[in-house]
Amino acid sequence: MATRSELRRTRYRLLTGLGYSAQDARRLRDQSHLHIEQNITRTERRLARRPAIDRSPEQQRRLRAIRDHKRQLRTEPAETRSRTESKPTRVRNFAEWSRDRNFPPDMLQMVRRINREAGRRPNAAYGFRILYHIYVTGETEAMSKRRFNRERFERRDT
Repeated sequence: MATRSELRRTRYRLLTGLGYSAQDARRLRDQSHLHIEQNITRTERRLARRPAIDRSPEQQRRLRAIRDHKRQLRTEPAETRSRTESKPTRVRNFAEWSRDRNFPPDMLQMVRRINREAGRRPNAAYGFRILYHIYVTGETEAMSKRRFNRERFERRDT
């Protein structure tokens, strides 16, 4: 397990790599991971509001670095993400993944497996419904499948 000083050093390197000044990086390195990610998101939004043609090369590089960082967090396997994410964080992650249609690869494999076992198309909504309850509420797969039995979600076009 990383010591506090190693964690601070890692956070400082991350923040300076994302274009934060040394003073801002020192101020933020002692904050929680959630607070740092919120600050990064606010910075990304602020930079993205300015049209690309009006951004300086430094601002463009910084925006690209932040977006790469966020993409890395999204695509990491679930085992390497924080195991103690709060429920609002899990809901926000799932909403973002759904909006962008950009789920982590391990979760897409799970959805496809669930749909295949249920006899549905690989990207059917059924698998995503099950995944939502597994990821957000912490239910087991069997419990989620009982909640959403097949007959209940058959289309009835009348």
